[in-house]
Amino acid sequence: MNAMSADYFPEEIIHEILLRLPIKPLIRFSGVCKSWNAMIKSPSFIDLRLSRTIQSNDQNNTHLLLRLAESRIEKSTVCSLHWDNPKLGEYSKLIYPFVDDRKYPNYWGFEVVGICNGLICLDYYRWVRRQSYERRQSYYAFGYNSRTKDYKVLRTLSYETLTPSRVEVWSLARGSWNTLTAAVSNIPEVFEPLNYQGAKAFVNGVLHWLQIRIKEGVRYHFITWFDVNRELFGEIAMPGSLRIRADSEFCISRYGDSLALFK
Repeated sequence: MNAMSADYFPEEIIHEILLRLPIKPLIRFSGVCKSWNAMIKSPSFIDLRLSRTIQSNDQNNTHLLLRLAESRIEKSTVCSLHWDNPKLGEYSKLIYPFVDDRKYPNYWGFEVVGICNGLICLDYYRWVRRQSYERRQSYYAFGYNSRTKDYKVLRTLSYETLTPSRVEVWSLARGSWNTLTAAVSNIPEVFEPLNYQGAKAFVNGVLHWLQIRIKEGVRYHFITWFDVNRELFGEIAMPGSLRIRADSEFCISRYGDSLALFK
């Protein structure tokens, strides 16, 4: 066997080796040659690696994002990743992505819109002075369309003079916003999620929020959902014991592949 054949690996072997690598060296190896770069960045490779990571159910493959606001005066923020296990050891610190918050005295940092497949979507405002404006409430959410392999951002805008809410979807593949039609997408008359910044849960391709509906002075809790694939809204009734409550001290979250409520 000559030197050339001894150093040669079939493409399927290289493909399997690269699939087993952690993400950081994998990114470095994308610069080795054009063929490796094309392989690593191909949709089929990304989908297969993501699928294996999820199926492994290995705590070494999952992390928790923690954000510590150290000083409201200096507006310093520290973000870090920690192992998703009982010890909660630190995996790495993250560089704060925005450096000019101090220009805006009434604004405090950024918000995490959502985390999906290892990607973090952040909500960050840049102030623009306007003579007049109509007051509105906006909510954002982040999800993934498994059919088209496309990441999407959902934006709902509730105006005092507009019913139902205006709903727009940003497609990463298209690179543009699309306004949904109320009749087609079943947009709710009122979209006002509970909890700070409209806490949501993305489970099995569907976004979920907690909401309340007041009828004859009684607060009825329910869950609003949005199917990212079909771009369609709907509702889920709450369990009987939680449907009518005077307080709203519980949250919605994802637990494995299930939707969970907790106080």
